[in-house]
Amino acid sequence: MECLLPSLFGMLDACRDADVPATSGFGVWNGDAVAPHATWRDALLSVKCDAPPNRTYGWSTRLRQSTDGQQAFDTGYQQLVSLVDACPNERYLVHSDLLYFNVLVHDDRISAVLDWGSAMFGDFLWDLACFTFWQPWYRPWSGIDFPKAARQHYSAIGLEVPNFEERMRCYEIAIGLDGLAYQAFAGHWDNLAWTTQRLLSLV
Repeated sequence: MECLLPSLFGMLDACRDADVPATSGFGVWNGDAVAPHATWRDALLSVKCDAPPNRTYGWSTRLRQSTDGQQAFDTGYQQLVSLVDACPNERYLVHSDLLYFNVLVHDDRISAVLDWGSAMFGDFLWDLACFTFWQPWYRPWSGIDFPKAARQHYSAIGLEVPNFEERMRCYEIAIGLDGLAYQAFAGHWDNLAWTTQRLLSLV
């Protein structure tokens, strides 16, 4: 992963530079490149919504089977609300699922990015936060400082990223909340217990 970081940040730069003006909305986009939310803030806060036609409809009922999970969700959502105004209302192409074998690598370079079914329009830092939130799950990554490497990269290319820490924390919490919702829906209770503790470590 350390050898791959330059290519990883290059790929994320390409996503950030992708042409999206012909698209609309924030959040997960459909086949017509239309996302459902008017603002990025609305997209982030919608993590609490549990209604059809969401593919995980019914997760909130199942989450109540875990007292710890429900309490972590409620606490995390309160933190999300307190941080969301630090996030810019800007639209970039976000993959939102760069783990789980969705990135192919050849000779320490990314050769393909697969499965855009969770892709969104929103803040480009979301993809970085996916790595930092789930990093403890991937123990061989424990020695990699993703935020430091990202800041060094942004400095090298002359990109200013205001409110970096607040945005990263906001997205990590939102990712944890979404993880709890999915794991409750799927009945992955061991994974939900891990995500509960990970989320509580952030809030």
